[in-house]
Amino acid sequence: MTDAAPVPATPMTGRDRPLFLLSFRQRDELAAHAARAGWRVVAARRGEGADRRFLASGATVAVVDARGSVDEGLAAVRTLAAVTGASGGALLALVSRDDTARLGEFYDAGATHFLASPMREIEFVQALRFAARHAQRAGNEAARAATGEPLGWRYDPALRSLQVTPALASMLGLTSAPSLRTVLRHVEAADRGAMRGALQRLRDGIQATAFAHDLPGAGRVVEHLQRDARTGRIHALIERLGEVDASAVVRDVLTGVRDDAGMRRWITRRLDDAQPIGVILVALGRFDMVNTAYGRDAGDTVLRAASTRIAEAARATLGRRAVLARMGGAEFLVAVEDADPATLAAAAKAIEDALTRPFVIGDAIAPVGARVATAHSRPDDDAAALMRRAGEALAGEESDRTLAVPIETLAIDLRRAMDAGEIELRMQPQVAVATGAI
Repeated sequence: MTDAAPVPATPMTGRDRPLFLLSFRQRDELAAHAARAGWRVVAARRGEGADRRFLASGATVAVVDARGSVDEGLAAVRTLAAVTGASGGALLALVSRDDTARLGEFYDAGATHFLASPMREIEFVQALRFAARHAQRAGNEAARAATGEPLGWRYDPALRSLQVTPALASMLGLTSAPSLRTVLRHVEAADRGAMRGALQRLRDGIQATAFAHDLPGAGRVVEHLQRDARTGRIHALIERLGEVDASAVVRDVLTGVRDDAGMRRWITRRLDDAQPIGVILVALGRFDMVNTAYGRDAGDTVLRAASTRIAEAARATLGRRAVLARMGGAEFLVAVEDADPATLAAAAKAIEDALTRPFVIGDAIAPVGARVATAHSRPDDDAAALMRRAGEALAGEESDRTLAVPIETLAIDLRRAMDAGEIELRMQPQVAVATGAI
């Protein structure tokens, strides 16, 4: 590609949407061309998980650059065709001139548009416009609803102002225009070096770059950054990595804590630096009973309240260096650096006491309780070994408290009997609170 594509006087169809680009050999060059034309590019070099990454990007146009890798390109088109077709998107295939005889295979695989090289930049940009118009006519708004609102932000260095998308604001509990300091708190200290490096590359003249980090409520993400050469503004589109369980993400947003994967990475980084770690594993005692008797909404209420109590108790005893994660189901993990056994035990006791208080669910009062166990890292530990010992300690706690008939079973049976009208009132004693007399 040689001739640069001029920026049109009027907005291009689809340029306010992200673009998903898969190129096995020329990813950065194509991403730069698209970025200059106003697209927000999510670019990849490998075809694995391309369908998932397309959906996560929020794009309605996908580009597969099969030049020099025609078989890999065909496989990627087949993978992407199902999701672009279902969402009303467009699929543009780039092929070498020597491979045009195989265009029929790309058509059969599901491509909606093609462009053969050699091609100029302006031709590539115009092909994107044609593809975007196709996506708009095929149901751009339906695709937006199907894939969800994008996560992203825009920073204006001249005004020192930051704006975030509604979805990101909702996920992190931010206003639509938070301070830069507030947003940076959501990037772990261990990941801020990668963030600073990406921003430095933009200052050095690179138009598009990316960095990875953990994001509460989303797990591991990649932030795709682009700098507008005319205004100096930085635009970011956030892409989730790995399989995303939508219900789990929502529930972890409700609790406002880290997820399992994020906590494991936090522990691994500290252990790799030879820092001693103490952990407290917490399992809510009757959470299944709450879900069964009161429903999932009530369960979410208890999770949110429990996470708040755990965080407050942990920070009161361990300080702000303590971190909290929901490990799945009704289990939470508190981790802290350099905690001596006595301090960790005091924190565990404070957490257990905090969860002994009953939870309010609508007009009902639900005693939940919790089992709590601690573990300290050893010199040869990894995250899995440390968490396994915590789990074994918690299992020991459970065996010590086993009843002939679990209280959860009795409570569920009682609730069901009440709902079925199988219990009737025969006598209701009146008790004087002051004296205890009946």
